Amino acid sequence: MARKPGDGDMRAYVWKNTDVAEVQDMPVPVPEKDQALIRVGVGGICGSDLTIISGKHPRAKAPLILGHEFMGRVERLPEAYSGALRPGQRVTVEPLLACGTCRPCRGGNRHVCRNLRLLGVETHGGFAEFAAAPVNKVFPLADSVSDREGAMIEPLAVAVHGVDAGKPSPGDSIVVFGAGPIGLLCALVARTWGDHRVLLFERDGERIARARNLGLEVVDSSAADPVEAVMDFTGGEGADVTIDAAGVPAVGSLLIPVTGIKGRIVVVALHKSPCEVFFRQLSYGEQTILGTRIYAAGDFARALRLVEEKRIDLSGINSHSFPWSGIQEAFRVARDPSASCKVLVELP
Repeated sequence: MARKPGDGDMRAYVWKNTDVAEVQDMPVPVPEKDQALIRVGVGGICGSDLTIISGKHPRAKAPLILGHEFMGRVERLPEAYSGALRPGQRVTVEPLLACGTCRPCRGGNRHVCRNLRLLGVETHGGFAEFAAAPVNKVFPLADSVSDREGAMIEPLAVAVHGVDAGKPSPGDSIVVFGAGPIGLLCALVARTWGDHRVLLFERDGERIARARNLGLEVVDSSAADPVEAVMDFTGGEGADVTIDAAGVPAVGSLLIPVTGIKGRIVVVALHKSPCEVFFRQLSYGEQTILGTRIYAAGDFARALRLVEEKRIDLSGINSHSFPWSGIQEAFRVARDPSASCKVLVELP
């Protein structure tokens, strides 16, 4: 039988130390006056969760309940709340917590808040029976959206922001490097928005097969020269928009050469090491390089609409689903990017 908030403790997946995370009892969160209490249903494992467990995340501090990709049902709302949410309603949660007072926040750019925190990174997240979140970050799920899809709206919002940052025009050619979850989602969003031609690059055979199963055009970058392949794809013009969802030095050095004159380069991935970039072609072609972080105001809702309207099918992104009792195995599987894509955990 599922426990109630009044029962005291709850089960949670807690990062305790480098390479140590386990299920343990934790206090049920006490929502602040602007927060809802969510009974979590499904959570998704992100690469940043693995970075946290390895002790390499620059901001996460143990002990920490992991999980920033999750959905559930409203358990409790603030006493003074008068909005559209109702107890028992299925919802998904945007995990961004901005300070609201710094210059970026005051300018409408809360996603690059100087003091930005995320549920599951700087504060307790959604791999637990219950989680607390600001009511303005809680989005109702339509009947057309499954629980599993609801848990994947957050990474889809990252892709929405990344593609939108490239400002593609109808008919543009869009090149995406990397066929992990974010790269696949970027390619799907790019294909969905407008009459765009999308080409995806990946080296791993399993990831290539997964991308092709999603109907995407993929080039094996271990067997073909990416620059030549892009020039063939674009009639020698180069890509109008190039998206880096790989985040490795070998790709970083290709971004400028594959991009055409006046092209836009969008770096969605978080690079963990420097890469060699020769800027002369950037200047000759008046190209633009733009980094992106998470997603801007409105992107989460836009991502949700894409799924509600069945314009994007997320089922092909979900490679594995585990029950709560198998969460350790879920994290083990997620550590193998070749054998998995988006791994989900279904909570009790």
